[in-house]
Amino acid sequence: MGVRKPSRVARADERIRSANEMRQILLRERARADRNSHLFSVLVFDFESPRSEADPQDLVRHLAERVRMSDEIGWLEDRRLAVLLPETTRSGACVVAEDIGQAAPEAPRPDVIQYPADRDSDRGNGTGGGSRRHKLPEPSSEHDQAVEEIIEELNGGVPEGLQSGPTTPRGDKPDPWVGQGVDALLLYPLPLWKRLLDVAVSGAALLVLSPLLIVTWVAIKLSALREPALFRQTRCGQGGRPFTIFKFRTMIRDAEDMKKGLLDRNEQTGPVFKIHNDPRITRLGKFLRRTSIDELPQLWNVFIGDMTLVGPRPPIPSEVARYDTWQRRRLDVPVGLTCTWQVSGRSKIKFQEWVRMDIRYAEERNFLLDLKLLLLTVPAVLTGRGAN
Repeated sequence: MGVRKPSRVARADERIRSANEMRQILLRERARADRNSHLFSVLVFDFESPRSEADPQDLVRHLAERVRMSDEIGWLEDRRLAVLLPETTRSGACVVAEDIGQAAPEAPRPDVIQYPADRDSDRGNGTGGGSRRHKLPEPSSEHDQAVEEIIEELNGGVPEGLQSGPTTPRGDKPDPWVGQGVDALLLYPLPLWKRLLDVAVSGAALLVLSPLLIVTWVAIKLSALREPALFRQTRCGQGGRPFTIFKFRTMIRDAEDMKKGLLDRNEQTGPVFKIHNDPRITRLGKFLRRTSIDELPQLWNVFIGDMTLVGPRPPIPSEVARYDTWQRRRLDVPVGLTCTWQVSGRSKIKFQEWVRMDIRYAEERNFLLDLKLLLLTVPAVLTGRGAN
């Protein structure tokens, strides 16, 4: 008696990955791309869309038969199905998406995302055009001509009707908001325990420290009557989302204009600017920075949810725009008041190692680690170690 072949449904189910498995696969592929300058694309089918009434299992069966063995199919959160296409540019992914659309016309149109998003789709890494590299399944005679027309159109852009993930236009400056495309798929959600801890601790701290906050505000107003005591600045939060951060003012007026003339004195590596004895800092400001009192208004940022107690320090947009691709991963988690960098020497640590510390925290964070970093922050603040 012959061996029974697995059914079409069984073959499809064997290839589909769970949300957790697919996340790990995407994390691994992004790390490989960052290390080896590879690129890849992802098709994301949203079955949560109001306009989508298709059966996801029908699409799964079509995908299992039509994508390569090296490709991965799996679920994301919120009823979204992803197809990972290694070594495939956005152009090639658009051809695959169109071919799938021909076989499963009832399926939702996918988002087509390339990583890294700002790389020329048809150049770099010796891969050539995506439409030429990706080996499509043999199309039926009914749409041979359609696929050929799409390939021709891809030489000049993306087929009309296919959505595309956010990218940087050629010749333009990089978009400082990095929480898009594959990065957006891999953001770590904020655990409930962490949000409860943020609200409880920040709320209590604001009440207990309110006399100190008032005294500091008055002292700044007396020392610089023309300037607001609170300094507001746009920073990048999780995924690069912009928000307004609050600090006590520690610098003189026109400090940003003076920065241009001090760039040659920068003591930090990478896109970060830090110098010892910064001439822009006021006498009171030096004390506030050394004791970290200038950061206390950020407890309000934590209380309202812009920040968390423990997380990577929020960068300014101009710094994020100059990040290497792998450095963007430090913004996979919510930004915070303190993290490993703050308790390990702060300004004495070079930027590359600083980023690695933040990425390591993102991968290992848990309640006990957060509690440990909060406790270690107290002596770091009291001694002023590494403060600038």
